[in-house]
Amino acid sequence: MIHYHRKNIRRLTIALLALALIVAGCSSSDDSVDQTTTTSAVTTTSAVTTTGAGGGSTTTTTLPEVGPQGTLSVGLTTDVAGFDPYSRFIAVWPIVQNIYDTLIRYTVEQEAMPGLMASWEFADDGTSMTMTLQPGAKWHSGADVTAEDIVANFDRAMTEATGGHMFTATDPVSTVSTVDASTILIEFDAPLPTRAVTDMLQQLAMIEPSYFDRLDNEASGSGPYRLESWDPGIQMTLVANEDYWGDGPFLESIEFTVFSDTDALVAALQAGNTIQLAGNIPGKDAASLEGQYDVSQGAPGSLVLDLRMNTTRAPFDDKVVRQALGWHAVDRQGIVEAILFGRSVPSLTPFDAGPFLDISFGESKAFDLDAAQALLDGAGIDLTGVEVDMLVDTRFADVTAIAEVLKSDWEKLGLVVTLVPGDDVGVAYLAGDFGVIPWITANGNKYPLVAFSASIYRSEDNPAFGPGPPPQEWLDIRADLQAALTPEAQEATAAHLIDYYVDEAWALTIADRPTLFAVSSDVLGFEFTIDSMPVYQYVRLAG
Repeated sequence: MIHYHRKNIRRLTIALLALALIVAGCSSSDDSVDQTTTTSAVTTTSAVTTTGAGGGSTTTTTLPEVGPQGTLSVGLTTDVAGFDPYSRFIAVWPIVQNIYDTLIRYTVEQEAMPGLMASWEFADDGTSMTMTLQPGAKWHSGADVTAEDIVANFDRAMTEATGGHMFTATDPVSTVSTVDASTILIEFDAPLPTRAVTDMLQQLAMIEPSYFDRLDNEASGSGPYRLESWDPGIQMTLVANEDYWGDGPFLESIEFTVFSDTDALVAALQAGNTIQLAGNIPGKDAASLEGQYDVSQGAPGSLVLDLRMNTTRAPFDDKVVRQALGWHAVDRQGIVEAILFGRSVPSLTPFDAGPFLDISFGESKAFDLDAAQALLDGAGIDLTGVEVDMLVDTRFADVTAIAEVLKSDWEKLGLVVTLVPGDDVGVAYLAGDFGVIPWITANGNKYPLVAFSASIYRSEDNPAFGPGPPPQEWLDIRADLQAALTPEAQEATAAHLIDYYVDEAWALTIADRPTLFAVSSDVLGFEFTIDSMPVYQYVRLAG
């Protein structure tokens, strides 16, 4: 059985990038070309392995030999706002791995395992791979999942107007075609690092093609649960997909209730009679809930808090200003302690975990307003009275609190900071209509190439660089990451990326963003992915 485990992911080494064993029981015979094969299959069993509180020791629990039973009550503070998983917006994360299947899945060690793809094999020259569907997989409509459906999903992802965050992620793909009804051939522009391929497949959720134009308020995937109803801003219900190809589901339904804010959600949890599980618990409330709930933290590096500056708008069009503000005028340690309640680590780069972990930016980039002022003075820059607008997404309490801290510190350098709050500021940001914004980015624990799927790192249509392309050096780094087939080349290219990223300072990480889950003692088998997406496939209720 395939599971999403909750252990420390920092054991991954750089060697995994080129030599990852995407194999069940065997390894590649030619490590030099970074090609591997998997032939694992998913089988249904009567036991699951679950982790203890906080990702501790594992236990095996026998599952009931009956159909789905009971309803799980889940609390949300942000509604899904649609059902398109290609958006990769964290508001849809509670449902992505439950309504939809991704092509592959990762263990906590980031070993690729079968998802909707039962097996796959790379060509000897690394320019293509062949994938085989899980037998018996069906869409929620009851139709069979076919190879043509998978090709249609790739076509959608590879089209700029519909691909969302998956458009850049699928850029290295040349063509996708059917071999037969259950086999797909993916061809690449050139050989790719194995991890670049599996990171892409691990993100790409499969949608029933007839629903492509209906995702604003409908959904159909092949996952363990299907959408039954959605009352926007109030409630959503998923029900068991009893035709699911894998293990589970073991619940009849999942009812999601949307709360007005985190305080209301925490109050409902403390009442103890309405909500059994909730994610995105504020750090300030974790300790008070630990007596009633198992409060566990998601995968390190799955989300990071960062600061994004528009290089086309003064004063952020000057690199020295970006460095002064991003290096020395962000109190990362203070934010970790006061806003994240010590459940994180400060950082400067997006790679907060995984093979290129880099949190040791040292004293040279530490919070020091005098050092920030010295940088500005050395370049003859006076920020006194300079007005800047800072977008603030009020749906996220930590982002809002960070904005307040930044405003206070930056005004000590003379800036006049106006906070522009809203629950739809992402629209303005993506249109490039912003000066600066504290935001949230995913995938800090994967191969660095995946970072380019985030809007602020894109190689085209990047909000921070205006309508034209970003700097050529950034494009060259992306090309080098795609071409790096050995651990040595990958390490060197990642080092170049980090140096360039820190120096240009148009987007700098603040800290790892912890995802905290509160889980009632009567909820068994709850797990989450390395993206900290909740997985309800194995959940059942005690008694």
